[in-house]
Amino acid sequence: MAARTPLQEWSRRFQQYCTTTRQQNFVLIADNEKFTKKSLPAHKAQYKYPERKLLASRRVLTLGCIAAFLVVLVVASVIFRNNPPQPTNAVRVSIIPGAGSYATGYAPDNITVVIGVNNTVVWTNNDNEPHTVTASDGSFDSGNMNPGATFTYTFTKPGTYRYICTYHPWMQGYVIVVGSS
Repeated sequence: MAARTPLQEWSRRFQQYCTTTRQQNFVLIADNEKFTKKSLPAHKAQYKYPERKLLASRRVLTLGCIAAFLVVLVVASVIFRNNPPQPTNAVRVSIIPGAGSYATGYAPDNITVVIGVNNTVVWTNNDNEPHTVTASDGSFDSGNMNPGATFTYTFTKPGTYRYICTYHPWMQGYVIVVGSS
């Protein structure tokens, strides 16, 4: 490393002093290796060290990125919660448009599933009013299903399961579950 001149060394130490003591509202005036400290007017002192502005803008940018990430995370969790991924071998049942005024409301209203093969059923509310999918024996209940919502249930025991919409009790369907042979 090349040797520093007294002027460079003094300048380095003075800059170090200014940085550590946060007294950066003055400038050095060099005249034949003699230094004098001259205070800056207040309106110019803020522009003397632009790295402060840069640091502040980096903080704002970082906080903005964190906020954007959190928004994406919240939106994704809402979408995932309302429409979880469905199994590919699931049997699908639709709550048809106008279901509250039809005799069954579910299409198809009678299905047969085999345990271990296709024993998952996905109901989708394609109507423009809320419905439920509630087993008569209480073994499963979708709760309120707003338009576009889905409900998934996997059957594990053989039997015949009758289900209804608690808002429209005339809407009913059957799931017949058989064991794998």
